[in-house]
Amino acid sequence: MTPELKEQKKNHVRVVFDGAIRLLDTGERDAAFDSLNKLLGMKAAFHLIDEDLHQFAKLAADALVQYEQAKHTTAPIAPPQDAFMLGLHALVSGDVETLSFFRRQLFDLAVKHSCSQARLLYRVLVAMVLCHHGRRIPDNVLGPLVNNSNEGRAVREAS
Repeated sequence: MTPELKEQKKNHVRVVFDGAIRLLDTGERDAAFDSLNKLLGMKAAFHLIDEDLHQFAKLAADALVQYEQAKHTTAPIAPPQDAFMLGLHALVSGDVETLSFFRRQLFDLAVKHSCSQARLLYRVLVAMVLCHHGRRIPDNVLGPLVNNSNEGRAVREAS
């Protein structure tokens, strides 16, 4: 990759990051999380192409998350659905570090904030990780509601 092309890619990361910061500052969290998803996609795309670009996109995504956390220290960083979707994106792209971050985010929402939706999404994300790695889903992962249903049994048998 030429130095000019590399700088052009870095500028694109900067533009997405700056746009996400502006969106957060104006209260448009959903659009900002779309930008975070875009940064995570860029990070995954750069992984095998260029280590410097990969680290640059990772730094931008991490900085955006930290900015949001600092801005809303009393509120969770992402609604459960966003944390779940970004965790799925990380699973599909093979980004273990980001997957762990959003898995912990869902766990914290479920435990510290007693969010039942986060508890369910956390269990589903864990089940998807297990399936992705070809492992059986234990009965306690999806909980009694799903495991006692026909759908739960089908999921277990498929794994």
